[in-house]
Amino acid sequence: MPYVKTSVRTTRSGTPRYHVILCWLALLLMRVAENTAGRPWARIRDELQRQHAVTWTGPAGTFRQVTDLTKPQRDIYTALNIEPPRRSSLWTRRSQPPDLH
Repeated sequence: MPYVKTSVRTTRSGTPRYHVILCWLALLLMRVAENTAGRPWARIRDELQRQHAVTWTGPAGTFRQVTDLTKPQRDIYTALNIEPPRRSSLWTRRSQPPDLH
């Protein structure tokens, strides 16, 4: 049987309006961040995208660690009055380590 690509489109009458409202709210959030931090949105986005979180899972449990903040990242969090993520979090221990023998 040959593969036939079909386009199924199920939209409700209010969906485009909700999309416009959501885009407007995102733009408003970007402008508030720009005005508060005193930097263009592209620079804010670029700086904060350099921050990463890594989750480590091993026999003892799960652990999440965030990269160290750079000075520009720290300045953005401070200007926006946002508490930066903690260096390490989400520590869960396994009740009993698995038997590796």
